[in-house]
Amino acid sequence: MSILIAEGSGFCLGVRYAVEKARETSERKDKKIYCLGDIIHNNDVIKDLKKSGIVTVEDISLIEDNSIVIIRAHGIGSEVYEKLRQKDIEIIDATCVYVKKIHKLAQEKHAMNKKIVIIGDSAHPEIIGINGWCDNSAYVVMNEEEAKRIPFDPSDELVIFCQTTFEKNKYRKIVDKIKITFKNIEEFDTICKSTIKRQQKAEELSKNCDIVIVLGGERSSNTKKIFDICSSNCNETYFVENLAQLPKDIKLKNRKIGITAGASTPANVIEEVYNFMNESLSKEKDLNFEDAINQASLKLSSGTIVKGRVLGKSDSELYVDVSYKSDGILKIEELSEDDEFENIKQGDEIEVYVTRVNDNEGYVLLSKKRVDSIRSADTVRTAFESKTPLRVKVRNAVKGGVIAQYKGFEIFIPASQITDGYIRDLSSVIGTSPDIIVTEFDLRKKRIIGSARILIERDKEENLNKLWDDIEIGKEYEGIIKSFVDFGAFVNIGPIDGLLHISEMTWGQLKHPSEMFQIGQELTVTILSFDKVKKKVSLGFKKQEDDPWYDIVSFVKADDEIEVKIVRIVPFGAFAEVKPGVEGLIHISNISHKRIGHPAENLRIDDIIKVKVLEVDKDAKRIALSIKELLPLESEPESVKTPDAEIDKSEHSEDMKVSLGDVIDFNIKE
Repeated sequence: MSILIAEGSGFCLGVRYAVEKARETSERKDKKIYCLGDIIHNNDVIKDLKKSGIVTVEDISLIEDNSIVIIRAHGIGSEVYEKLRQKDIEIIDATCVYVKKIHKLAQEKHAMNKKIVIIGDSAHPEIIGINGWCDNSAYVVMNEEEAKRIPFDPSDELVIFCQTTFEKNKYRKIVDKIKITFKNIEEFDTICKSTIKRQQKAEELSKNCDIVIVLGGERSSNTKKIFDICSSNCNETYFVENLAQLPKDIKLKNRKIGITAGASTPANVIEEVYNFMNESLSKEKDLNFEDAINQASLKLSSGTIVKGRVLGKSDSELYVDVSYKSDGILKIEELSEDDEFENIKQGDEIEVYVTRVNDNEGYVLLSKKRVDSIRSADTVRTAFESKTPLRVKVRNAVKGGVIAQYKGFEIFIPASQITDGYIRDLSSVIGTSPDIIVTEFDLRKKRIIGSARILIERDKEENLNKLWDDIEIGKEYEGIIKSFVDFGAFVNIGPIDGLLHISEMTWGQLKHPSEMFQIGQELTVTILSFDKVKKKVSLGFKKQEDDPWYDIVSFVKADDEIEVKIVRIVPFGAFAEVKPGVEGLIHISNISHKRIGHPAENLRIDDIIKVKVLEVDKDAKRIALSIKELLPLESEPESVKTPDAEIDKSEHSEDMKVSLGDVIDFNIKE
């Protein structure tokens, strides 16, 4: 004689989610709370929610404005949603995630003008809700006979959905019957996987028991399916909602008893029925509730690590099959930092830590980051012992340093060990991923400390030694400008900063390095000189080929006649631009055949004139020019730009002739 409880008995994911939402909402006292239709098909649960203040209504018109409405687990149609949105109410959607998926598919396929067939009970609220997402145009089929009478044209494109709690074998037979008439079919097997599992376990149980107790509400579709399955295998099968309905004259002695339950049956109802039977059989065998559960499923307890498979997900939770009578709930905040919630899909295998087992409410709370933390602790310990670097991610700043994580395991990095310099704002390193050395590891005291500075300084020393070994004058390095000074810029070339003098930036003129470069700019520099003892490096940037004098001999040579522009006038002559960056000198003696006291007597800045090249010295960077070589004797040069300009000789009074008796006007400046 024994008592067995079928694996998977009790609340499914969708039911549990709806009941939790309702109980959570019932704690609010700021508004009146309604539930549009029964939250689930279980009278005991509905009575409990009613006691907490939730009013169940079937008609939207009965819902007052400025209230809260909970949408039941079975869902509602799109038209009902719109009517709710038009009222001044707050909507709490507790629709099962699997049912929501069918709603979306039905809406999409209907928009594509495809014919919808739903296999299930036309009077069931789930079917009514699904039909509401395709403008109530679907044809609902309950059995094989009805499948013969589908009123669509055989050439129509058909889309088939199924009630989530429908029996798998019956579903297949109905689909096969439909395929006889219709060839263009798109089939979606939308039976909930937990329903299939529940039915399979109920069938296994009923084949091996003398008595089967099926627990669930009389309106529960999935419980009725379980009863049909069990009764086909076991003649003595009872369908009851709770202990009060259990026949008292059941003969239990020397018989194997099985207990299973529908998706809407709370765990405490299952426990109550089991305890009653167990007390009746206590004289023959000393069993307890936990032992009975473990005959059909894996024993779970808080603090254990198990492997599970993802059954589904909501906006903030994953539902995980952990081979237990209740499915596990993994909230998004219990994922590791590296886990991407959006990328986790149904069927994925996942290792989880059991944080809490609540058999009364029928759920198991799980954590993945706890598993990752435990697993990574061993890796961190090994890294500490071997002094192997770890790449971590800085998550937040705290007093005296930052908290970094390695696969969910937290490591403290003191402010002085984050880098080899001073950091004024610790929040600036949040989100970075430095490599660190674990310097202290004491799990008992929760003292795990790391240092990035050790690695930075070690790498710097190695790179610096390599630089001094390889450095040579003329070698090029890729650098980054770190800072400016008036006389140049400091450029980082890896392990050291070198000086790029302003004179080595360009062949032209610069007043400040910022006229040409920006902080953080990358550039290629050349080693001009270095001192290993003083650890100093001088850098160059300007290229020889960029020197305007580089190809001067191919541009101009002696005896050439060229046009130039006057750019400077000095007492001994005038400088003229031969080409950008190259100037030639017209000595005062080469301006005119006549003797002049100052070049300004004949020339002005920006004058364009023709000259003859007397000499080109590339090495000395000197070009001699002459105007008078192109002028006939006794002739004066004419300015191309200002031929009629008068020469202002006021600055050269020493050349003016004054005779006795002349009258001179003086302009006395204050």
